Amino acid sequence: MVESKQVGDVDEIERRGLSGFTQKGTKSTIVLDVKPKSADIDFNLMEKAIRNLKFDGVSFGASKIEEIGYGIKKLELMITLDDDKVDWAQVERSIMHLKDETNHSNFASSLEIQSWNKL
Repeated sequence: MVESKQVGDVDEIERRGLSGFTQKGTKSTIVLDVKPKSADIDFNLMEKAIRNLKFDGVSFGASKIEEIGYGIKKLELMITLDDDKVDWAQVERSIMHLKDETNHSNFASSLEIQSWNKL
């Protein structure tokens, strides 16, 4: 049996030189695939709803609509997060709960992270 040690003290983390895991002022760029709940979703309306989400520390970049196959499409979107100001889980939950008022259902069925880079 392998014994693992957990580091719980900030001073201990800095002493061991592990402070790189909790750097201040870091940003993340995420390329995200938003897959729709149904094939008849208006992608422009979905993208507008996502871009209207207001979070301190979140900015939305380039986007494109790509065909997956058999007429099914997805929205590919670049997001930049200020890691000190916002948590990805909050943004993810907000996107997943956006509703299409014309269909009275959620826009997204799933989110998939294509890439996540720290700046």
